[in-house]
Amino acid sequence: MTICAPTPLQAAAITALELPPSYYTDRTRDYQQRRDVMMGYLEENGFRANWPEGAYYTMADFSQLQIPQVALDDVEFALWL
Repeated sequence: MTICAPTPLQAAAITALELPPSYYTDRTRDYQQRRDVMMGYLEENGFRANWPEGAYYTMADFSQLQIPQVALDDVEFALWL
């Protein structure tokens, strides 16, 4: 039995390796700008969140927010939003 990436993913990887370095520089800059905007929104609105260091997501703590309902868990908070 052989395990490998599906053929379309292998073709995509080859294409990605052939892209110029500027493509990756531009993507890195764009993602950093989006991250900075999102982290700013979270901070401005009272969330505490760890700054992402290589991922495009973060976990945001909402426990310090002033919310009308008492003791919302994460699911209830998401539904409240």
